[in-house]
Amino acid sequence: MSSLLTWSIPLGVFTANAAQLTSVSDTLTDSRPSTASDHALAFTTVSTVPAGGDIKISFDPGTQAFGFGATATVSAVTGATQVANLAACTGAASEVYASASHEFDTMHLILCPTDTVSAGAKTVSIDGTPGITNPVTSNASYKVKVQTSSTVNDNNSAVVDSADTFVAIVDPVVMSATVNASFTFTVAGDDAGTIFSQPCDD
Repeated sequence: MSSLLTWSIPLGVFTANAAQLTSVSDTLTDSRPSTASDHALAFTTVSTVPAGGDIKISFDPGTQAFGFGATATVSAVTGATQVANLAACTGAASEVYASASHEFDTMHLILCPTDTVSAGAKTVSIDGTPGITNPVTSNASYKVKVQTSSTVNDNNSAVVDSADTFVAIVDPVVMSATVNASFTFTVAGDDAGTIFSQPCDD
């Protein structure tokens, strides 16, 4: 049995000199341990991401407990325009392309060279087969860090906005219930009928 679970927490100051992202969440399609799951992230940037910049999503940075598969991909973006790769950049506003850093369990949305991405609400959907596999340890929470920066990197330099959210990995829950039966009958009469072959009226 799979479960749908999302956590978000009050945000503190995570990186010096960086603004805070707001309304950060990550919703999993399956929160069971050692199970592949899609991720639907939502967040609001408070600063413009500059040209040459990056929107970076890191899964459990530090311990990297997720299995970040080679097939993990960004399937949808709102708040920016996704293109396939650098060669597909057209010069239109707010274009980004996805690039995975498997060594660091990180997904980048890299801005096309001349583009900026304005502050505001954004969503990023990450999936694949298997895509990202949940950590082995259950009944625990794991950090997902979202950062914007002025350069593309796998460290915490040149950060513009930053915040963390947490996801819970839990064992399946089996529920049972007893429901009392209830029947409702309606008996309606006719104006005329026959009982034992004898005509009758109401």
